[in-house]
Amino acid sequence: MDDADVVLFYGPPLVGKSSHYQQHLTPGHVRLSAQELFQQDPTLSLRQVAMKAVGLLRQGKKVVIDDENWSRNTRMSYTKLISCKTPGKSIRCLTFHPQDRLQLDWAREWAATGNKGQGSQVNWKQVDAKIDAWFDENCWQSGVERPVPPAEAEGLSVDELHTQLICQTHYKFEVPCLLVQWEAMVQSTGGRLVLRDSLQDILQLWTEANPCGHILVIVDGQNNMAGTHGSTSSQQTIHLKSVMTSLCQEVCNFLT
Repeated sequence: MDDADVVLFYGPPLVGKSSHYQQHLTPGHVRLSAQELFQQDPTLSLRQVAMKAVGLLRQGKKVVIDDENWSRNTRMSYTKLISCKTPGKSIRCLTFHPQDRLQLDWAREWAATGNKGQGSQVNWKQVDAKIDAWFDENCWQSGVERPVPPAEAEGLSVDELHTQLICQTHYKFEVPCLLVQWEAMVQSTGGRLVLRDSLQDILQLWTEANPCGHILVIVDGQNNMAGTHGSTSSQQTIHLKSVMTSLCQEVCNFLT
């Protein structure tokens, strides 16, 4: 991928496109984002953004177009102009696939927390609508276009990348820490909550790589009372604490 002259990203918001650029495509490629450029100068056109890419290519640089690029017309605008103005330059489209909806929901909450000081610059309703549109082809909301997957017929090669949740922060733990969502730990079997079969392998791999790390179980207060229907709130709380204590002890037993 890093040998392509132009890399065009395609995917939903918060899937890790910019993180992938920072980790894998710098310093070899210069990053351009039409969305950010439009915010800085609303008078810009998409053609002008594409010409910025052409200018960088003529300087011998490689370019990453870091946007969602859901529209076939948008991608074609880039490929046609770049191919015309800088013949012979290779163009690849990297398609980003999240593991599931929960991954993007987590990333959204992390991003919202990190952007509290500049929250007015992010339209979270539109972000939520785009996430809905990515996972539900029957979902339609005003102002949100449907994602149209890229194809080689557009004049580019297509690669796919399945991402995982990555939360970037300047804060550094003194020791490595693995955060595990409550719902990801357990499954209901015969009316009882038990550890998922895959959890032991995951935690074993992590502890082998981080023998001095912490494992934190996150309980957010929602969807964590499975199997307690008909109980009072206080009974549910007692049951949850009991189940959590028992399951965490099981985790400790197979990690020691």
